[in-house]
Amino acid sequence: MNYRPITPYGSKWPKWLQKLKGKSGVYVIQRKRDGKTLYVGESHTGNLKRTLQRHFWHWSGKTAGVWYSPGACRACIGRASSPTSPEARP
Repeated sequence: MNYRPITPYGSKWPKWLQKLKGKSGVYVIQRKRDGKTLYVGESHTGNLKRTLQRHFWHWSGKTAGVWYSPGACRACIGRASSPTSPEARP
C-alpha cells in the first residue's frame, strides 16, 4: 500500500488528493507516528476526494463525523469505478 502525507492546516491539498475529484474508491487513514489504522472508508458515487477530505475538516452538527489532524496522518487510496460511471457500463 502506498501511503501519502496529508498537507497540514493552512496549506493547499496535495496534488494526488486533488486528482481524486470525480473518482470512486476506498481509502485508509493511518496515523504517521505508529502506523495505526484510524479509519477505512469508501465513496461509490464519484466523491472520493470530498469524502476523504471531510475527515480533516473540524465541523459539528447533526452530520458531523470523525476528524483528524492532517499533519499527523497519511492516507492510501484504492480507486474503483462507480456503478453509475460511464466506464462501469457494459
